[in-house]
This record gives sequence, structure tokens and C-alpha cells, in this order.
Amino acid sequence: SPEDDLGRHWEIRQWMLFGATGLSPAMGNAMFFNRIAATKGEVNEYAIQRYTNESRRCLEVLDEQLKKSGGPFLLGPQLTIADINAFTYAGTHFWAKVSVEGLDNLNAWIKLLMEREAFKRGLDIPFARRVFFGPPFASEEEIAAEISRNAGQFTISGGSAAAEESKGK
Repeated sequence: SPEDDLGRHWEIRQWMLFGATGLSPAMGNAMFFNRIAATKGEVNEYAIQRYTNESRRCLEVLDEQLKKSGGPFLLGPQLTIADINAFTYAGTHFWAKVSVEGLDNLNAWIKLLMEREAFKRGLDIPFARRVFFGPPFASEEEIAAEISRNAGQFTISGGSAAAEESKGK
């Protein structure tokens, strides 16, 4: 019915906004302070704890929603854009150094999405960055190399290393 479609529309929109305003900023900052700033010797314990804890809280919200929906997806039996949106950060919890221990619904959801052929293909665009998903998707050697390469792209002030180099020319 049109009423059901409208309700579903707003439910999807709600989870899209959760991703944009809660999950993505928290995980992005956890990634920055854990993988970029810390790698460059700038260890800000307050920021690391704040964003790691907020990321974990957001992942717990997703875990609870997956349980509530009956799964296997955020809004029940059908994959939606909300799942794809949330997956982009939830799936990279390893890179943000956020524990997902005990979040069984979330872990099953991530595994299910990682096994989908369309997701596998999508994760190779524009090129594969499997290390962000951690083991078993990348080896320890690949992860170590990516930590160095990834951190090398940024300056502590938040700009890109390439932009900083071009200013000096």
C-alpha cells in the first residue's frame, strides 16, 4: 500500500541519516586517530577513546536493529540502500580498531554482505582495498604495508601529503 511504501521510505531515510551523521563521522575519526595520526607519532588518547567508544556505540545500534528487524538485513528480509550505506563503515571496523566482539548480528550481517558477488565486485572499484576489512581478507604483511602507505597520504594538519608538497614548489 502507499502508506506502507511511505513508511518504508522514511525508515530507510532514518538509517541513511544515522550512517551519515553518526556512524560515518565516528568511524572516520576513529580511523584517522588510530591509523593516521598515531602512525605519524601523534597519539591523542582522548580522541582515540572518544571516537572508538562512539564507533562501538553506533555498531551496537546496528547490531540491535539487525536483531529487531529479524534480519538478515537492517530492515528485514530485503537488502536496501541503508545496508549498503552502513556497511561502508561498519565493515571496516578492523581499520578503525573498533572491537565488534559480542555483536553477533552485526558480524553475521557483515559476513553475509562480504559474500555477495555484487559487494565483492563493488569493493574492487576503483581498486581493491581489502586490508580495510582485516583478516581474513588481507594478510598481516598487506595490512602493515597499507598502514604505512595510507598514513603517508596525509599530513597531521589534515591535508593530503600531495597538497603539502605542491605548496612547497
